[in-house]
Amino acid sequence: MRLLYFLLLIIPFVKISFAEPEQPSQASEDARLSWQYHVCPDDPQSIPAPIMDANMGHYARFLEEKGGDPLKIDDFDSKHSNRVVVDMILLQQALKLGGANVQLNFYGSPNPSRAELDVKQGVSPILGYETWNSNFDDTVYMSDCVIGKGEFLKVVVGRQDNGKGLMKAKSLADLQQLTAVTGHRWSIDIMTLREMGIKEVATAPKYSLQISMLQERRADFGLYEYTNIINDMPAGFAVVPGLTVGLNESRHFMVSKSHPAGRFLFEALQRGIKILKSHEVFKKAYRECGFTSSELESWHKIFP
Repeated sequence: MRLLYFLLLIIPFVKISFAEPEQPSQASEDARLSWQYHVCPDDPQSIPAPIMDANMGHYARFLEEKGGDPLKIDDFDSKHSNRVVVDMILLQQALKLGGANVQLNFYGSPNPSRAELDVKQGVSPILGYETWNSNFDDTVYMSDCVIGKGEFLKVVVGRQDNGKGLMKAKSLADLQQLTAVTGHRWSIDIMTLREMGIKEVATAPKYSLQISMLQERRADFGLYEYTNIINDMPAGFAVVPGLTVGLNESRHFMVSKSHPAGRFLFEALQRGIKILKSHEVFKKAYRECGFTSSELESWHKIFP
């Protein structure tokens, strides 16, 4: 069997090419053999990986636009691209670089909690995207972080005609006198808003209901990912110019401990992440999809 892999990723003025990956531990090798993860380029093993339903279409259209092979994609600039699509592509590249010859079979899940439960219970060996470090417990492995604490930036969004000075806000103190709305499952957003000292934090079960609360002036602002909101800005709404908020946790890939292939996949993933991070591939991809940008990073981060 052949243990030599080449994956060429182009980033500005840098070429990444790799020969033989690091050797897995004996425990990982036992897991590999028990689940028949052959290191053979002609026989990739298919494994299930949950993602949110909403991203299935984005991923399919992005993959078609970029030629269909996730291992060859090095350009993430697309109207179909977002942070989760980047995660799905780079997860596959990291596993391949780390020595796991697998084909991820993504399937939709109604919400993040259900997707993570599938991994924790061993229904799937790996989550298809990164998640908050507080979502991990002793049933799963936590990868090295791919988004650091405070690096997940959100923008402040509300009605352009807000009568309480929202669009003129320049500091945290300006927002502390206002009310916010967020998703009732968005625990890190809720925690961050409370740590910011926001006067009142309301929650809603759906994004559409958050927008309704803002439209009806039952809340003044919400925190949203820039690429998501800018591409679907509700009528009469705007981003408060020049302000960002960093969510106060890090994000990691999740791998099941109870699934027979978990240990092997985790060790391969860790090796692959190190390779990608050493060439700033995550940073480049997140910039190209719009999750981060030099413009956003130049804005005033009012928290943390």
